Amino acid sequence: MGVFVGNNAVTFGQLFGDAFRPQVLATSLQAVTPGAGGNNVKCEVKNPNYPGQTYALNAWNTFIDLDGNSKAAIPTDVTSFTIECKV
Repeated sequence: MGVFVGNNAVTFGQLFGDAFRPQVLATSLQAVTPGAGGNNVKCEVKNPNYPGQTYALNAWNTFIDLDGNSKAAIPTDVTSFTIECKV
């Protein structure tokens, strides 16, 4: 499974759960092809524990600090975080 532009949001558990059971842990997220789609692809990452909080991932914001600590890499359970990309 992958993140496809124009599809519904998917959780990181759906994307990586088979490889990282029972939890998907991460400290950050980096866009590896930020100019895809002519710089028009915009992704949103959401933590369901904080409704209304959205992390933008696009050609200009290519890095998200998921653990919220810029001074340290703290493994964070992102299993239920969602990602959705649109043009």
